[in-house]
Amino acid sequence: MPELPEVETLVRTLRAAVAGARIVHVVYASARISRPNPRGWKSALAGQTIDRIDRRGKYIVIALSNRSHIVAHLRMTGRFRLLASSKRRERHDRLILLLDDGPLGAPRTLVLVDTRQFARADWCPPNALRHHPGLSKLGPEADLVTETQLRRLLASSHRPIKSLLLDQTRLAGLGNIYADESLHAAGIHPLLPSDVVDRAQIRRLRLAIQRILSAAIDACGTTFDTFSDLSGEAGGFAPYLKVYQREGEPCATCGHVIERLVLSGRSAHFCPRCQPPPL
Repeated sequence: MPELPEVETLVRTLRAAVAGARIVHVVYASARISRPNPRGWKSALAGQTIDRIDRRGKYIVIALSNRSHIVAHLRMTGRFRLLASSKRRERHDRLILLLDDGPLGAPRTLVLVDTRQFARADWCPPNALRHHPGLSKLGPEADLVTETQLRRLLASSHRPIKSLLLDQTRLAGLGNIYADESLHAAGIHPLLPSDVVDRAQIRRLRLAIQRILSAAIDACGTTFDTFSDLSGEAGGFAPYLKVYQREGEPCATCGHVIERLVLSGRSAHFCPRCQPPPL
């Protein structure tokens, strides 16, 4: 699933490509893409200008000129593509927005593609964004969290720290990749109970999260399976990963073999020497 750096990469490319464009028509929308959306939502998009594109956690928030919003979540395999308007609808297209003329004078089509049909695109009527069920529950942004905020959220739970970091209601934006990488950089075992993490570890963890997320954004994210930016370019951060999906390989820091465990149905990759297990 795309995490904060991948979604931020896509938001930046979307912002550069389609901010200011007018939605001419919703050509197609899969019935499985919404919550469902309110009646008439497709016609409500026609004629609206894309004013702004932002990110909140792993969500893409598209603000329209009538103060309504499209809130998209890519889930496992969702992707946005910007194509010529002459493009024919394909099997995995879930939302197709016909836009007005682009810089070269040709109409364009913004398409949300998803092979597994998990991606979502919700329409929030004017002034209703704060009521979106996903956005309204998100914790602070992982790349902006303060040391005090992180200390408080860790102290409030006895769950294994890896599980807590993946909880979007507690900290928004982290997933398996960057939680594993941040815990390794901070020297914290994924099974360590959150409320026993000491202040020095919290300080290291916060710095690691923000440093790694920033570096991943600079590299346009990480691609293993399907993630790519608006033009189809893959992310470039995979060669810099220290533990994620490197089970059985030597740790780049100490040379010990990287291990993997399953925690609440999710994989956790770690170095048992750099990240000593809890007593």
